[in-house]
Amino acid sequence: MADNADRAQFSPLSRLDAVLPWLAAVPLCALSLQPIADSDVPMHAAVGRWMVQHGAILPTPDPLVWTDQGGDAPHEWLAQIAIGAVANLGGLGSLRWLLLAVVVACAAVLVRSLRRAGAEPAQVAALLVGWTAAIAPHVAMRPHVLGWLMALTVLGLGLADPRPWSTGRAIGWGLATALWANLHSSAVAAPLYAAFGLVDAGWHARADLRGDWWRQPLLRLLAVGVGALCQPMGPGIVGYVLRSQAINGRLSDEWQGLLRPDVLQTHPEILGLWAVALAAAALAMRSPSPGFPGPAAAGLAVLHAALTRRMTVFLFVPALLAGGHWPHWRGWRPIGWAAVALSCLLWLPGLTERARSRPAVSGGAFPVKAAAFLAHSELEGRLFNPDPWGGYLSWQLAPRQQVFLDGRWLLAGEQVVRDGLALQIRQPGHAALWDRYGIEVFVQRTADYLQVPPPDPIQFALAWRDGQAVVLLRKGPHHADNVAKVCAFYRRLPTLAANGRWAGKLQAPPGQSSPTDVPEVIAGCPE
Repeated sequence: MADNADRAQFSPLSRLDAVLPWLAAVPLCALSLQPIADSDVPMHAAVGRWMVQHGAILPTPDPLVWTDQGGDAPHEWLAQIAIGAVANLGGLGSLRWLLLAVVVACAAVLVRSLRRAGAEPAQVAALLVGWTAAIAPHVAMRPHVLGWLMALTVLGLGLADPRPWSTGRAIGWGLATALWANLHSSAVAAPLYAAFGLVDAGWHARADLRGDWWRQPLLRLLAVGVGALCQPMGPGIVGYVLRSQAINGRLSDEWQGLLRPDVLQTHPEILGLWAVALAAAALAMRSPSPGFPGPAAAGLAVLHAALTRRMTVFLFVPALLAGGHWPHWRGWRPIGWAAVALSCLLWLPGLTERARSRPAVSGGAFPVKAAAFLAHSELEGRLFNPDPWGGYLSWQLAPRQQVFLDGRWLLAGEQVVRDGLALQIRQPGHAALWDRYGIEVFVQRTADYLQVPPPDPIQFALAWRDGQAVVLLRKGPHHADNVAKVCAFYRRLPTLAANGRWAGKLQAPPGQSSPTDVPEVIAGCPE
């Protein structure tokens, strides 16, 4: 019998199965090489570049955002430094390769964790395909991806390790948690999972609570608990996370739960992943095992991933239970191979085509031409921009020009975010906001500008227009200088003069102004 088992273990088919998890990771790698389109990526790069160049953590008031009221803190400073340093050396496009390295590391740690939990290669491959489907909308070189890597490492290889921890090992995993805490605030979850490990141990030792059952789980809790607080905010990181979730959750779909109708409509494969996660949690409740992960940890993981869309990484906690409890039967082999084949068939053709595309930064996501105009014309005065464009404009214009918002909504607060929306859609009463904020340069998406009432044609003039963005000048202390700079720009580059004029005239209802009634700066430039 032993000889037969050995032959099966080293058979060509078994060796082929061993590469199955890595084939399952191929779509994940292709996702990381797509052109950069996430609005926060350039923001983190700009913040990190400033810290690299100045050798200091970003101060208050913020040097990149002029509406800063001291509402944020540099809780992701280490991740931003890493992102900024890479982008500073190789440009924004080089962040795709950093992202590739991080997701490959994530896949390696996840495979290692599941294999150590007892999962067969086909099981690992199927789970990795499901995990890829869940995180696909959020694969972008932002600090949360580095948070994924550290979560998989600390929870999957650290807290889930059945071997007793020595003092040295506890210090090592405490330092790993501290690294996680300075990369991303999701590290506050580590003590919660460790605490559930202590609860599980107490439950299993209930017949003899006078023993030393508490020593190991308490050591793990102390190690990761201290590590999670070793960052600039200290214990304040907990309140920050709760406040951030409360504010961002009201303003952005991205921060709302994963199981929303819009997500399920665009990513129906997530239903399959949730079925696996719930089955794993049920297995944990039915046949619990001492230590971590346990039933409570599995339940927390499912709830955590459900409520925080980008933290679907925590679904791997019940997956560890699935790997340890699911029967290792040969039926998993065709399931694993079918999952890998289907994922490659569905994702790879379009992903590889986009990954090879140039430029590496999506021109449809950012105002590339308008940013170049602003950089070359060197306009003065406070700049208004849609907040998804703030990071890219900071990357292109800092330190000479600050932006209105760049995606870090806590900097200025919820009211400033809502005032910015009012200015973009020209809500009733928005006219007073122009003076309140002292805006002199206004940037807006072209499609949005043409669909809402125009700003006052007496106060505004067109400086630049392309298919992506409109740049307007507003009368203020720098207006005369800005007009002269726009005229000088078009004299230097006469081939771009068409961008200083409206492409056509839009008709407005009687008694109302049309968006194209705003005069053109170039029309008043001297010959």
